[in-house]
Amino acid sequence: MKKTVLGSTLLLAALLVPVAAFAKPQVTISVAAEKEVTVVNQGKKSVKLVPATKISPNEVIVYTVHYANKGDETATNAVIEDPIPKGTVYLADAHVSGTPEPEFSIDHGKSYNKATLLSYEVKLPSGKIERHQATSSDYTNIRWIIKEIPAGSSGNLKFRVKVK
Repeated sequence: MKKTVLGSTLLLAALLVPVAAFAKPQVTISVAAEKEVTVVNQGKKSVKLVPATKISPNEVIVYTVHYANKGDETATNAVIEDPIPKGTVYLADAHVSGTPEPEFSIDHGKSYNKATLLSYEVKLPSGKIERHQATSSDYTNIRWIIKEIPAGSSGNLKFRVKVK
C-alpha cells in the first residue's frame, strides 16, 4: 500500500510540474494619446478629450497607459515605464488619484526617483559644484511600480504633458 501511495504522489508531482512551469503572468501595455479641447455648450465650458492627430504648441496631451495581465498568475511589482515625449513638458498636477505615485527620470531612464528627490549637479565657472532640484521640465521618463496585477485584470495610468 505504501508503494502505491508513494507512486501516486510521485506521478501527481510529475504531472503538476509542467503545469506550474507554464503558469505565469503576462502583462501587456498599450498607450493612447488624446488632447484636451475646451468645449462651450450653452455658455458652460468643459474639457473634452479627442484623438491627438494634430498637435500645436501649448496644447495639453493626455497619455493613457493601459495595462492588462493576460496570464494566469498575479504579476507582482510590475514596472511600467514610458518616455515623456520630446518637445513636451510633464504637467506636475497630472497624477490620477487611486493609482500608484509615479517616479521620474531626468537621465532618459537610467535612474528613477520620486519627484521631490530628483536633483542634478551644475559646475559653476568657479569650479564649485551646485546641486539643483529637478523640475517637471527636466523629466525625460515616467514609471509606475504596481504591487499586484491579478490574473485577468487591467487598469489605466495617465499623465499629462504640454506641447512646447
